[in-house]
Amino acid sequence: MLKEDLIERALREIKKGDAEHYYFLERAGPAWIDPLSRNGYFQNPPQPVRREQYVSSPPWPESRYLARMSAISEAQAAVLDIVLSIPATDNAWVNEDLADIALNLPPHQSAKLVPRLCEWVQGPIRPHLPDKIGDLIARLAEGGEYEAALALARVALSFEAGPAATEEEESILWPEPKPRLQTFYYDRIVERALPALVAVAGLDAIRLFSDILDQLISFSLGPSDAGDEDYLYHRQAEIEAMKDPNDPASVVLCALRDAGEQLIRQDRSQFSRVVADFRAKRWDSFRRLELHLSRVFPEEGLALAEEFFRDPENLDRIGLRHEAVLLLKSSFKALTADTQERVLRWMDQELPAERCRFWLEATGEPVTEENVRALSDIHRRDHFAALKDQLPSHYEHKLAELVARFGEGRPLEESPSFTGGGFGPRSPKSIEEL
Repeated sequence: MLKEDLIERALREIKKGDAEHYYFLERAGPAWIDPLSRNGYFQNPPQPVRREQYVSSPPWPESRYLARMSAISEAQAAVLDIVLSIPATDNAWVNEDLADIALNLPPHQSAKLVPRLCEWVQGPIRPHLPDKIGDLIARLAEGGEYEAALALARVALSFEAGPAATEEEESILWPEPKPRLQTFYYDRIVERALPALVAVAGLDAIRLFSDILDQLISFSLGPSDAGDEDYLYHRQAEIEAMKDPNDPASVVLCALRDAGEQLIRQDRSQFSRVVADFRAKRWDSFRRLELHLSRVFPEEGLALAEEFFRDPENLDRIGLRHEAVLLLKSSFKALTADTQERVLRWMDQELPAERCRFWLEATGEPVTEENVRALSDIHRRDHFAALKDQLPSHYEHKLAELVARFGEGRPLEESPSFTGGGFGPRSPKSIEEL
């Protein structure tokens, strides 16, 4: 217990200047928490200083002191009470210290700081705070405070609509959603937090990332985009491939893939619940995830494969083709005889002549009846080739004939390649004149 005369003398020394203030709080122990609090300390964090386009955040020795004290178990309850009463501030260094405090406190105490943390994450200035968010989400989840962990993850990983495009841009550019945190931090937070969230929160973690992906897609499409296609196969062409850590769309899609696989491996009965959650979302990326999980977990996914291939035209949906063909290859022998025959009859039918003519015109090929028939036969060859060595004998014979005429089939599951270019008005001056 500190004597009153010692407290009074120390407070007089602190007030002499910044140097004395910093020096004292860098060395004071937990016994000083109550005297300082009773004398008005910890209540006035310095606000950021704004000069034209620049903002600077002065450090606050009181918050540094509290961060140091939060690592001492007997001081943690008092530190938490004080932190909860500190007025909100945009001072980046103060909020950094408060995040350190949340990391030092036991999870049941840190959970009480989550509402404040959510405010800080949304603040305009947060230089190092994002680096600590992933650790804190994981720590909360592992400590049994998964609702607080989910709440913090939802705020930290959510997206905002990107800047409005001009009328000219709207016709050629897709809107680009903006993650609340920088892309560099975004991937690190997901990587650190995801396994702990899924292990503890289970299906609630799946729903969180489903909502985030749904939000990202909604912000990625323009007013003229209709239907269920979200075009993320341009960015993550193969669900099973490695993510692109510099692309938040790839990070979220792969996070949902990994979360689904982790949860189902923990408990195979969760397969139907995960798929039901995906089916509540309209976008094709969720259909791709369903197909992927059905291939990874063939026993649980057979019913979904059976339902999907009852309409074989699904195989020609460009956004689903990669995952659909891989699933067909792996599940064809297990499908019912009726569904197998549906798929094979669809593969064997001729393409509409009008569609062939359109394609020949688009590629600059002569539009002749011979080329129309050849294009249709190549389409049949490529589809039969996807089931090579699984086809009934008469279909294997047809495939062999088509291969003899046109060569080996193109793997349908190959990711589509996208190329582009630009054009504009011709220069009035030649290269030589310039």
